[in-house]
Amino acid sequence: MFSKKDPRAEARKTDRELNRVNRDLHKDRDANVREQKKIESEIKKALKNNDKKLAGIYAKQLVQMRKFNERSLTAEGRVKGIQMTHKQMASQQRMGEALGKTTKVMAKTNMDVAKTQKTMQEFARENDKLSFTEELMEDALAGVLS
Repeated sequence: MFSKKDPRAEARKTDRELNRVNRDLHKDRDANVREQKKIESEIKKALKNNDKKLAGIYAKQLVQMRKFNERSLTAEGRVKGIQMTHKQMASQQRMGEALGKTTKVMAKTNMDVAKTQKTMQEFARENDKLSFTEELMEDALAGVLS
């Protein structure tokens, strides 16, 4: 009844929705640019026919379309900013979860730093003894074989 939603699934869903909004904005802007080109050609035709009143009407439409393009670009930038913020928040949440798990593991293992250092020193000492013994064996073999 009160199941907890998976944050990763929610993040993917939100990301898809924001991508869809961006695509729609881009489609609208592309259609608007095509319409602007048509209106520009209509303005040229009207000016050739000395119809300044019609050219003025088309020019007003062109200005409105250019303002729409600016608002569309601004909206797309905001949507992308929201998308990046959302992704950053999701990654910070995952990082926090990972750190929480790491803390739990370290608490369970109950690592003792002094004990670990002592073990490492013993290992280094034994490793030095082994390398010294190995050198003696190599020298002895080299002496026998030569």
